[in-house]
Amino acid sequence: RIKEIGFIERNETGYFNPFLILLYNLDFFRRGVYLASTKHQSPRGIIVALQTVFYQLQFSNKPIDTKNLVHIFGWNEADFSPLDFSHFVLNFRDKFKSGTTDKSTQVLANIFEATYSTQYSYPPFNEEQSFSCISCTVKNKSDLFESLRDSFASKTYSGFFQEKAFSLNSHKFIFLPALLFIELKRFEHDPVNDVMLKNDNLFEFPEILSVDKNMYAHWADTNPDEFRKYELRGVIVCNEVNPLSRHYYCFVKPNTKDYWLKYDNEKVEKATINQVMSESFGGNEKVFYTSTGIKTTPNTKTFACALLYLMKYQIDELFSPIYEFQIPFHVKEEVDNYFAYSVVTESEYKHRRENYYTETDNFFNHNPSPTLKHDRSQTLMDFYKHLSESFSVPTERFLLW
Repeated sequence: RIKEIGFIERNETGYFNPFLILLYNLDFFRRGVYLASTKHQSPRGIIVALQTVFYQLQFSNKPIDTKNLVHIFGWNEADFSPLDFSHFVLNFRDKFKSGTTDKSTQVLANIFEATYSTQYSYPPFNEEQSFSCISCTVKNKSDLFESLRDSFASKTYSGFFQEKAFSLNSHKFIFLPALLFIELKRFEHDPVNDVMLKNDNLFEFPEILSVDKNMYAHWADTNPDEFRKYELRGVIVCNEVNPLSRHYYCFVKPNTKDYWLKYDNEKVEKATINQVMSESFGGNEKVFYTSTGIKTTPNTKTFACALLYLMKYQIDELFSPIYEFQIPFHVKEEVDNYFAYSVVTESEYKHRRENYYTETDNFFNHNPSPTLKHDRSQTLMDFYKHLSESFSVPTERFLLW
């Protein structure tokens, strides 16, 4: 029996929910979120919201709604473009860092960050840049190794300003983090028709990724090979129902277990590595590895759009059990004893033109109303008194609906 729970399905979350599941299953990240200081955080602060969601995922027995968390991050449906996962990771990291001034949390956000250098021969200069996700081209590539080699190969461009001018550039890793996200670019823009086209070719990736020494700017032969070996621990999969509708779910390998879990909204079930690969490689056929060889069946429009690799020699540090007694009291108290709520007043409806007056999401997204918290153990009359004091309005002068 699987005791893990998932998230309530919402169309506007895109790959936010499966991305959050990957982070939740990283014990190192979850522990860091639990221990983060919330001294100066509002009830609708990013860290408080993450603590609440992670605690509910760990100890609740029913699916969790991330609608509040999405709004707190300031996102809406338009922000979840299925075509640019690397931009999404960068956006998440920046919002996570801006959500707190706690130094430990800032360090936690940096586990996404890597650096690489770019060398140009014309004009001659070197440039260093940071990134949170490696983007790999899928078109005309058979596997991840081929795509990485092409991304870091030296390229010569014909002259632009002068007939014989050229620029030779090469990319090299300076630093790679323990947590490595890789975006698989299945889509490309067609400038003629101004549409996004999907590449349907089969694209494979390994369980163990060994980063080539030549991809590093400075790699000492004395460095252990384990430093450049990464193990696959998570995959975000897109199920393309039709060209205008995509559904996202994820596979994750939790802790140091030998099995995988498939999180598909509320449904969580065990999975095998064969299932992970068969639903992730894309192409016109599904691939199954068996004891007698390789078998294929028609694909159902599923393909991986993002991979999570962890540095192999640090896996034991990233995964260690988190028990309830280790979770700070303020996190449990916040979830178990209090609920947060927002109030939409009559004046905020004054210029509203929509037909559905009870859908208040837009208020909380674009014109955040005051957010308060209240003790669950108190009575309804206590709640009325609490509102009366917060808004300086006598209890007999307002109604709740």
